[in-house]
Amino acid sequence: MAVEGCESNQSFIFLDPPDHDRLRRLVMHQFTPERIEGMQDQIVQLVNSLLDAQRDRGQLDIVDDLAYPLPVTVICRLLGGPREDEPRFHAWATPLARSLDPVQSISEAEVQQAAQAAMQMGEYMSSLFAARRA
Repeated sequence: MAVEGCESNQSFIFLDPPDHDRLRRLVMHQFTPERIEGMQDQIVQLVNSLLDAQRDRGQLDIVDDLAYPLPVTVICRLLGGPREDEPRFHAWATPLARSLDPVQSISEAEVQQAAQAAMQMGEYMSSLFAARRA
């Protein structure tokens, strides 16, 4: 996700100190081992529901059916997004993850999709934070 207020408009993951450190400190308290451990029952339930959803198919694509949706859903919950907004996070995740690939391997359309996803997610998170503050 591109970061406003930094010298460059690049993804937070590629920023150097002090911008990277400042932004990392803002979110790291949501990603502690204790917080994840406290979500263990929810995560187990989520894994079971993802697996159950594939039971009738008789097959499982480990990436598409489990390894992709699981962390996106957990991150949505860690950031305080309500369950009904999880589809938004899933829609943003693919173009944002793709934007982390080397620039020469992604098309201009993918760059635009990632920029749009970053803008939408930034707007969403800003409104979520504002609602939480109120």
